[in-house]
Amino acid sequence: MTFAGWDTNPGTGPYQSGVLASGEFNPATCDITPPPHIAAAPDWAERASLPVTDLEDTATVWLALGACAKTLAGKPAAGSTQRRKRSVFYNALGCAVELGLLGSNPVDRIQWTAPAVAQSVDRRVVVSPAQAGTLLTAVGRLGQRGAHLKAFFATLYYAALRPSEAVMLREADLHLPKTGWGRIVLSASASRAGRAWTDEGTARQERGLKHRADNETRTIPIPPVLVGQLRAHIKRFGTTLDGRVFQTARGGILQDSGYNEVWDQARREALTPTQYRSHSAAARTTCGTRRCRCG
Repeated sequence: MTFAGWDTNPGTGPYQSGVLASGEFNPATCDITPPPHIAAAPDWAERASLPVTDLEDTATVWLALGACAKTLAGKPAAGSTQRRKRSVFYNALGCAVELGLLGSNPVDRIQWTAPAVAQSVDRRVVVSPAQAGTLLTAVGRLGQRGAHLKAFFATLYYAALRPSEAVMLREADLHLPKTGWGRIVLSASASRAGRAWTDEGTARQERGLKHRADNETRTIPIPPVLVGQLRAHIKRFGTTLDGRVFQTARGGILQDSGYNEVWDQARREALTPTQYRSHSAAARTTCGTRRCRCG
């Protein structure tokens, strides 16, 4: 376990943690001979670390939990971040127990409660159906890229797809009748991990659905308005060789930096300055809220 008085100078704290993440702790580069400034990072981590057995002391456990509650800058971390870090810490100690390094998980002796995390939807980000239509129209007017992304954002709004699911949507996943409701049968997603953390060196890596077993699918009914937009999109733009409905200009997987830029431009054009500053118009959140209201 590493506890240190971190600062921003090279060779300490945040600097070294970034070096470790890009080198020693990165599966894609850990077997490559690193440059000197990266090679020195593991030595720093060893010097800054306490023996695992020190965690038998309650005070040391409190020190670790306190670190979980802060950012690298020393400021309080968000409630969800604190919960996630505490969970990772707890599981690491569970591994130490399995290896015989600790007799029991010392966190179980601590009366520590993670801060509450907001569960309700911020109504300020929920747009009306009329506003959603205006936003999608604004997207379609933003040149060739906007025209291609209009149906992408429509799937987030009308079908509540995650962006990571929409980027992997394939024509074979779609049932698009000429009239009436259609359906999407999702089978894959591609969350953005970064080029350094994927098997193929790409920003996104295809995998199964979030919180689902391998090879499990999720079926989503979609309204006629989305059916029509998807039919028109495929007719105009076609699909990639592997059947993906949405793609970059070179046929690659859509990246969040690209579609976020288009969505921001559409929001500027379609919303009032007050609405724009309030972070209004989260497409997937709006869809989920409307479905909850309808039961």
